[in-house]
Amino acid sequence: MSGCRHRGVAADGVRPGPARPGLRPALSQQRRQLLSRRIRLFVAATIGYNVLEAIVALTEGARVSSTGVVGFTLDSVIGVSSATAVAWQFGGCHVGTVALIEK
Repeated sequence: MSGCRHRGVAADGVRPGPARPGLRPALSQQRRQLLSRRIRLFVAATIGYNVLEAIVALTEGARVSSTGVVGFTLDSVIGVSSATAVAWQFGGCHVGTVALIEK
């Protein structure tokens, strides 16, 4: 995780402040890093699989002149787009910007 700060918002998007009763305690830094690493690995695997799937679908669709198979590539493109959005959301300094926008 990066060490950037935005107007009192930590990199994880949580504002420091008094404990709120009834809420579970925050994740430890070690647990947060472990989960973040798992998310990055899962997203990377998803992007890799969908890119490979798109290449195969385009190649085979062009080979057999099938618009249906070529159109199937759109599914892979959507998968890559959504995984890229997740990667962006869980990486870098912008994580706290949602709290700033809502403010």
